[in-house]
Amino acid sequence: MQEVWRSKIGWDDEISGSSIEKWLSWLKQLPEITNFRIPRCYLAHFSTSESTELHVFCDASEKAYGAVAYFRIPYHGKVEVALVMTRARVAPLKSLSIPRMELQAAVLGARLGNFIREGHSRKINKIYYWPDNQTVLCWLKSDSHRFKQFVGHRVGEIQELTNPTEWRWVPTAENVGDEVTRDTNICDWGHQSRWINGPDFLRLAESEWPQERTNSKKHTDKVEEAVEMKKNAYYLQLQFHQLLISRDTLHGTS
Repeated sequence: MQEVWRSKIGWDDEISGSSIEKWLSWLKQLPEITNFRIPRCYLAHFSTSESTELHVFCDASEKAYGAVAYFRIPYHGKVEVALVMTRARVAPLKSLSIPRMELQAAVLGARLGNFIREGHSRKINKIYYWPDNQTVLCWLKSDSHRFKQFVGHRVGEIQELTNPTEWRWVPTAENVGDEVTRDTNICDWGHQSRWINGPDFLRLAESEWPQERTNSKKHTDKVEEAVEMKKNAYYLQLQFHQLLISRDTLHGTS
């Protein structure tokens, strides 16, 4: 729908080109929604379990961003996972960089997690937020006042709603939120779908969950972070960096 509006086609004009192909593809998949079933009850042991965890997965693309939440409940040596709620938005008409879109998804995820926590009488012992973008994780570990208005306001809101220790990194291949941001994949409406059941690693011990890896993208993350910093904050950081270099040089020649 958004693509049609962006093309500025008239209200009574016939849709053509790639737009009509996508409409026909969507109409072809639509009847399959009758196979989609979500259990009315979260889990059989939801009210009697000793511990309840909430896991929120966030993701974004150039076209959309969203978040999906699951309850994870260990019970008698086994782990049960249940879909709780999901939210999704199309990307704004004014294009944003991928890190900014990922930050939008993180805000949506933080709001979703807070909404679920306040809407349940059952105590949630732990909450985990899972984005796959390391730039966003760098922003959330920083002072929101260091960044430009767009990033600073959203980082500040996330920091008010969540604790930085609740944010973990997940590989894109294991990020369930990725499914809500792609329009090229055929939806799996079956009861065994990953969307209904969550990623497989949630059924493993915490020691086997994804761990953030140090890789070549770290440099890119630092560049993205610098781009979004206020000029005065970036200048001070640059001056401090130069001061450290000068000190090291001085000690090296003494």
